[in-house]
Amino acid sequence: MPPAITFALISLTAAGCLEVVFKRFAMKARSRGMYIMGCGIVWLLLQLIYFNAQDLIIQLNSTTVFYGLLTGISVLLANILLIESLAILNVSLGSMIYRLNTIGVVVLSYFFLSESLESTKLSGVLLGISAIVLLYIRENHGDETSTSHHHFLIIAIGSLWVWL
Repeated sequence: MPPAITFALISLTAAGCLEVVFKRFAMKARSRGMYIMGCGIVWLLLQLIYFNAQDLIIQLNSTTVFYGLLTGISVLLANILLIESLAILNVSLGSMIYRLNTIGVVVLSYFFLSESLESTKLSGVLLGISAIVLLYIRENHGDETSTSHHHFLIIAIGSLWVWL
């Protein structure tokens, strides 16, 4: 298996574990911001340990700061919205909707990275949008307890925000 596929599968597994942890955290009323701040502190400490172990110097330039802030804001908003939605939605449904953010990645990569947009990718985008609609209809009209429109919208916005 190519290393890129291996890394992607490991990332997918880690993301699944993360979302289960998010759900456990969201089961009680707690500060979402403090939780995300704790995640940021852990990341900062790991980076400092890595830089120290590799004897590297932290260099900040305008490009790094710009993209770092843009990414940080995006990750913060996407994860807080995901945690909020998981307070109400089943983790399997919330995670599935959130992971459909790849639909936006396909579209944006076409416009901003000049990647190809062949029929296979377009079919995937249409299937992803269909999946969201079917999940929404099932959750709101199925035999299970009706999901709040508000929380379904929160997870959709969280998924969309990742595109930016």
